[in-house]
Amino acid sequence: MEQELFVLTKFNPAIAVVIYTLDFKVAAGIEQVFEKYGIRDMELLQIQVSKLTAKNSMNTELAPWIITGKGAG
Repeated sequence: MEQELFVLTKFNPAIAVVIYTLDFKVAAGIEQVFEKYGIRDMELLQIQVSKLTAKNSMNTELAPWIITGKGAG
């Protein structure tokens, strides 16, 4: 991911970034990565989805992290 951010921020310094991940380590460390590549205005959201089953119980799905930011350029 860092290699992609390096190339994309060099090509377009004003890039809008959206990252979808299920990995907590990525979500926890993304602020430092964004700072390294000049990406600001970071927002980090976690979305929890539950589905009602035929037996009237809730089935919890994976909870992804959605991370956004904007290039400084």
